[in-house]
Amino acid sequence: MTGIPGSGKSFLCSLIIQHLQTRMDQSTLYYFCGKQMAGTHTRTTILRTLVVQLLQQNPGMVPLFHQAYCQKMSNCSGPALETMLQEILPSVKAARIIVDGIDECDGEMQKELLKSLGKIRKLANCNYKLLLSSRDEPQIQRSLLPNVHVRLGRKTVDALDIYIKNKVSEVKERFPNLDVSLLALVNERLTSKANGMFLWVRLVVAMLTQQTSEEEVEGTLDQLPDGLGQAYGFILSRLKCEGSISRERIFKILYWVCVAQRPVKIHEVVDAIALRFDRTKLNKITRSNNPKRDVMDLCAPLLEKSRSEILSLVHFSAREYLVDKQSGPFIDFGQAHLSISLSCIINLTSCLDILPGYRSDLLT
Repeated sequence: MTGIPGSGKSFLCSLIIQHLQTRMDQSTLYYFCGKQMAGTHTRTTILRTLVVQLLQQNPGMVPLFHQAYCQKMSNCSGPALETMLQEILPSVKAARIIVDGIDECDGEMQKELLKSLGKIRKLANCNYKLLLSSRDEPQIQRSLLPNVHVRLGRKTVDALDIYIKNKVSEVKERFPNLDVSLLALVNERLTSKANGMFLWVRLVVAMLTQQTSEEEVEGTLDQLPDGLGQAYGFILSRLKCEGSISRERIFKILYWVCVAQRPVKIHEVVDAIALRFDRTKLNKITRSNNPKRDVMDLCAPLLEKSRSEILSLVHFSAREYLVDKQSGPFIDFGQAHLSISLSCIINLTSCLDILPGYRSDLLT
């Protein structure tokens, strides 16, 4: 399944997974590449995740797996995991494997993963099926020719119309007295410029609801961005206009979300933006007392928070834009790593205050 960025591929995959998980007669294995931190999804990580899911859903196979692999001290390299899946899958009644966002993996790793999935795909029949979701990129097409290729394109037009109507209701809720003709114009502009991108609609509606008057809404409608790149550019222009203190916080927050080597939770970012060389104490006085306002709202609509409090960018394409030359780049990797390192050093220094006799040695 292929489509442009923001066209709903990951959302469709999640709906398919939810539907498949209601079936007790099969195993449902899945991995979302775009939901992981950059550089953390490797072929080994992905295949290991699929193996673990398979064993969790088929606990009767665990003793056999332990005897066949663990007792023999089999390593967990990509090729070994690939072999495991090929040997284990035929032992289950039926399986559905869904991997979303292969295009969001690094080039070399993408080749390795496609090679492994290609071997697993040879098992595919009515009992074992594989769904891959990505942008329509030539190297993926060449590496793994599909039996069925679903190009989203205009297939989502009706769903997008419904989505736009729901998002327009958010504008109406924000401005209860908004003129009916202006509300109709909002609907018309979103419909004509969305070009199949649900994410673009979401970002633009967020821009509209951030306005303070009907006049500002109308002015924003007259200069709606074309495509995701311009939408991100529009948002960053607004963020750059914030005061110096807010702007410094914005950069710190985006540094952590874009560059950290593991998922970060909102309380960690709240601590990071509170730490400074002239303020090394973290307590209720120095910490933000309103993370939603000082983190989520400050960087809206670029950030989202999961149920487990993990912060992430609204879409993989947002990270691509933030670190790309066309945005400045807005996020400089060197500066980002320096900022994160300094926060960690300041935090370490404050912790070592309780061990003054060892402080200099530990810091060294």
